[in-house]
Amino acid sequence: MVAAFKADPSRQFSTAELDSLEAAAVDDIWAAKAAAIQSYKQQDFDRALPLMESIAEREPTGENVKNVVVCLRMLKRFEQAVAYLEANQARVERLIYEDLLCSLSARLGKLDQAIAHGDAALRLKDAGVAPVPAHKTKLHAFDPNRPSQN
Repeated sequence: MVAAFKADPSRQFSTAELDSLEAAAVDDIWAAKAAAIQSYKQQDFDRALPLMESIAEREPTGENVKNVVVCLRMLKRFEQAVAYLEANQARVERLIYEDLLCSLSARLGKLDQAIAHGDAALRLKDAGVAPVPAHKTKLHAFDPNRPSQN
């Protein structure tokens, strides 16, 4: 099943296959990834969360940390998501960190914090985009007798 997942990550697994993947997840990170993604897609976030946490412990990448935070957010465990994100801040790109904190702060009703994190994320996004050269405007005299030229 892991080979099938690696070949096609969007492949759907039966309940029995998902149970087998989850059992194998303790020793096989690819089984954990397959089971976590499948559970998330089925919106079974309670099942996906421990799998995602296990993956993030074994492969502490920013993407895996983000997956745990998003899963916690889907479970409406916002305070826990903030705490997890802050504890793993060094692993997450600053833009992702600010975006996630904006989203979580808004859900917690902390609008001032949400705005501050959203502004920080927008500044980072703006800084990452190459400036567009200014368009040179050419002004023409208005001629009411020649409307097609205006």
